[in-house]
Amino acid sequence: MNPTLILNISPKFICLLKEAVAYRINAMQQLIDNPNKSEEALEEIDYANDQMVLDMVAHELNNPNNQVEAAFYQLNRNQENTELKLQAFGKPIADDEQLSLVFSAKSWEEAEQINNQFLGFEPYKPMPENIVATQTHYFQDKQGIIHEITVTIYQPQQFGNTWQCDYELSGYGEERYKTIRSLDSFEVTERAIANLKEELKQFALDCPSLRRV
Repeated sequence: MNPTLILNISPKFICLLKEAVAYRINAMQQLIDNPNKSEEALEEIDYANDQMVLDMVAHELNNPNNQVEAAFYQLNRNQENTELKLQAFGKPIADDEQLSLVFSAKSWEEAEQINNQFLGFEPYKPMPENIVATQTHYFQDKQGIIHEITVTIYQPQQFGNTWQCDYELSGYGEERYKTIRSLDSFEVTERAIANLKEELKQFALDCPSLRRV
């Protein structure tokens, strides 16, 4: 489904869709639960992946605005089980891969975040675009040369229930870029400011030949 597509459907047809999807899910479940069904019959529903997709469709239909807004993605695993590849649902699967999982997300960025959780990586997040505050601090060395250290706080971003605030300290060969996480947008900003102040103090301790001016 196109991630930007929003389908406005009348309540009457929403009800019909819900009934049709629920009937198909139930039929698939009976097929899965039947111990007498052959492997060939089970392959017709792609080992329940089709059922998972319909479950997601049913979930998207249960909203108060009678709108469907979502995109489906798939994770393909190689035969050695060493790599996962994220694709839009329905993309061709290479001969040396198999479809492992189908899931829904509102955007490619959200799909990347889910993918990285499967891989055990840090939550995916795009680089922040807006700067909340930036300030330049000046240090003088023993030769009298002035050096600049710039500190920057970026606008907090929300990912799920977590708020993240990035900050940066750069200059004089330094490049410290870190992320603070919290469940509260105000707290995460306060902690980022406090950490940045500590980073600046640590820089001064690490460079005793410099004097702040």
